[in-house]
Amino acid sequence: MAKQPDLSFQFGVFSSCAVIWIYLYGQIVDLTTQDPVNASLLYLGFAHYVSFLCCVFSFITLLSQLFKLSLGTIEYNKLIRFRALATYCQKILFLTWGPMFIFSITSLFTVNIFYSSTHKFLQEGGGFLVGGILSIIFFWLILRINIWRMAGMVKVWHVFTYFLIGPVYCLSLSNYAADVVFTLEKPFYKEGEIERFQLKRKGYIFLPQIITVDHNFADTLSESFETTYEINPKILSDTTSQLSGVEVIYRPQFIPIDQRRYFYIPQTKD
Repeated sequence: MAKQPDLSFQFGVFSSCAVIWIYLYGQIVDLTTQDPVNASLLYLGFAHYVSFLCCVFSFITLLSQLFKLSLGTIEYNKLIRFRALATYCQKILFLTWGPMFIFSITSLFTVNIFYSSTHKFLQEGGGFLVGGILSIIFFWLILRINIWRMAGMVKVWHVFTYFLIGPVYCLSLSNYAADVVFTLEKPFYKEGEIERFQLKRKGYIFLPQIITVDHNFADTLSESFETTYEINPKILSDTTSQLSGVEVIYRPQFIPIDQRRYFYIPQTKD
């Protein structure tokens, strides 16, 4: 009977997967906000999804080991379905943990390497190509494992299930990360001065839609130049208010529920 990985090793696998998942999430949100058409989002999104699966599998495997230690062998053996699930997760984790690290590192490098390439194929598939080659080298030459035999262990329903979960995972994070970034042209404005600010959509692979931008719940603002807005006190409906507030209504792409954000523009009389 094969020796089971100890608790410290399983915790290391889970923590490393969690760290990579958090780091890739920040990278994807930043890249989507700054350059939403960057082809590297495809590599980063795939690596992030695989790291999420590794987090789930490693957590269940770790939880199984904790149950075994706390409940004892006899009580643990009674958890037939959970033991079967934990065994399955451990096998899948063995197949995906190494490639997940390779794809994650490859994705970060391809952000600049393949995006500037003149060949469209390298822009769209270069990251997967390099990641696949490195994965084969990792298993074949370093671990001495026949990757083709290991790939034969994967069932069709496994691939189909994870293929269906992927879009749901991506759309859920896209709606969770949907937001707007508010940036002022100046740190504060004098009373009666034209106020200018910039709104930038923020999201995970998919950006939300800005519906309306209102000033003090009275005047609807329109873009003066791309994402730049300006507030001219001379044409406002409410000229007596001492506060300058902006309400932004935006809508995620896949769950059409309007969300609101409020921003305050500092003013001074000097």
